[in-house]
Amino acid sequence: MKDKLVELAELFCKHGGKLENLRIGYRHESGYYCSVIDSQRNATVFCPEHLLVDVDDVGIRDAGLFIAKPENYANNIGFIEKYFSFHFDEKLVGKLLEEKRQIDSLSEHEKLLLKRINLPNVIDGMDEKLEYVKYRIFQSHQITCEWSGRKVIMPFVTFLNHDRDGAAYDINKNGITVAGRFDSEVFAHYQMGDVVMFLWGYGFVTDTMFIYSLPMRINFPNGRLLRINNDISKFNRIDGKFRWPVVENKDGVITVSWFPMYFKNGPWYPARFAASLSREFNIPEGDIIYSVFRFNLNALLPIAFSLKNSKNSYLQTVVSGVERQLELIGGIE
Repeated sequence: MKDKLVELAELFCKHGGKLENLRIGYRHESGYYCSVIDSQRNATVFCPEHLLVDVDDVGIRDAGLFIAKPENYANNIGFIEKYFSFHFDEKLVGKLLEEKRQIDSLSEHEKLLLKRINLPNVIDGMDEKLEYVKYRIFQSHQITCEWSGRKVIMPFVTFLNHDRDGAAYDINKNGITVAGRFDSEVFAHYQMGDVVMFLWGYGFVTDTMFIYSLPMRINFPNGRLLRINNDISKFNRIDGKFRWPVVENKDGVITVSWFPMYFKNGPWYPARFAASLSREFNIPEGDIIYSVFRFNLNALLPIAFSLKNSKNSYLQTVVSGVERQLELIGGIE
């Protein structure tokens, strides 16, 4: 594996990629990772635009992902095909097929509990096993180029693991870069989701910057209805930097794009947002906080307690994630 990885890295750089001040390794339990060589200097991974692979050009077979439209990649296709056969191979297919087998074996009671937190991540009607594998690989490895709307897979950048304090993706017409100073492992910051969202999208448990309320509705005695969504892509900025939910008021219905239950850099955040809703719409601040926390705890706690001793490996991961979601809601770092 090491020799193939070295060969791939050399080809990547020959075709315009950059791997500066880092090395790539593999852990049996968690997969690939990148570590910094000299923590006193910047580490950089750069994938140029011509090596980004459009997900519409990718197919799936038992041996893994393959490039279904090689004509779109000119003289870069040799490297790209080698990269895909190395990274998205039959071993990964087998891992995801086992995940699906574990999900398919869930009881109706277990499915009912998980449905309350939008799990498992299975599209209705998707019975074709390899299509499920392709869907899951795309979901955990693709990124959207904001300037074009293309959904792409980015060779070598996908080897970076996530950390809530990791470096942001720099996405522009030249390609995608992750760069910065790191103590040991080189981390990217994938997105602003919470623990349950990472479970849904990536299948692993991680600490996050935010915890968000599940979608819900609150009816107030004065006839007001507060609808809380879970769309974290909709936000404003306050104080020049903090993300703030979008609030809309139409026909007596107040709709917020999301509701913060935890913010790593500001424990005051949930109360401040509830207070702003209370002032603007004359609804009790305490009722908002109580209703949001009660609803979320009622959805999360039964999973943490009743499924804790399950032998199902998928449920074991979910329970671990739900427990971490609960801990962060409670301010336990």
